[in-house]
Amino acid sequence: MIYETFRNINSTLGIVFFGAYVLKKKNLSKKIFVVAKIIVLLIIVNLLQKFPNVSNYSQFSFKNNSSFTESSLIFFPKNSLLLLENNNYYQKLSKSLCGLDKKIINLSYDFVIPYICNNSKKKFAAMSVGFFSKVNPEEYKRIFKNNILLDDEILITSKDINSSKIKKIFEVDLPSNLIWFSMYDDYSKKIFGYVKS
Repeated sequence: MIYETFRNINSTLGIVFFGAYVLKKKNLSKKIFVVAKIIVLLIIVNLLQKFPNVSNYSQFSFKNNSSFTESSLIFFPKNSLLLLENNNYYQKLSKSLCGLDKKIINLSYDFVIPYICNNSKKKFAAMSVGFFSKVNPEEYKRIFKNNILLDDEILITSKDINSSKIKKIFEVDLPSNLIWFSMYDDYSKKIFGYVKS
C-alpha cells in the first residue's frame, strides 16, 4: 500500500507539471490559467489530507497481530511484517532453493524468488513466459519447447511441466493473496522448481 500511495503521488505530480507546461504553451487567457492552477491546488490539498490513504478507500494502518510475523529472509527489510501464509511460502522456497548451487531462471511472476538466498545466482528472469518468448526466443525454445536445462540451472515457474528431460524437485503452494503469480498458467496455485534429469 505504501508503494501504491507513492506511485500515485508520483504520477499525479507528473500530470500536474506536464499539464501546467501545456497550458502555458497554449497561451490561454490568464483567467483560464488561474482557474486551472486553483483546481490542481485543490486536488493536491485533497490528496494530502487523505495521505497515506490516497490509493484506496480503506483506512491505512499497521496491524501487528497474530496474522503477521517478522520475516527472517534477507530480501525483506528488518522488522518488516509478512502475513503468516506469505512468510511460510517464502520459507519453503528458501529451504528448497538456498542449498542448491544453481543459476535461477525465474519465469514466475514472483520477482522475489531470485533474491531470497544469500548466494542467489540469477541467470535471467521474466515476468511471464509470453514475455520471455519474445525477448529471448532461443532460450525459450530450449527451455519450454525442448525441455532442456543445463547442469547449473534451476527453472522456477508456475507451469507444471511433464518431461523426461527435466525433473521437478519441488512444488510450493502459493498463498491465497499471491495466486495471480500464476495467472499466465490458468492460476495453477503452485510454484514449481525443475532441474536437468
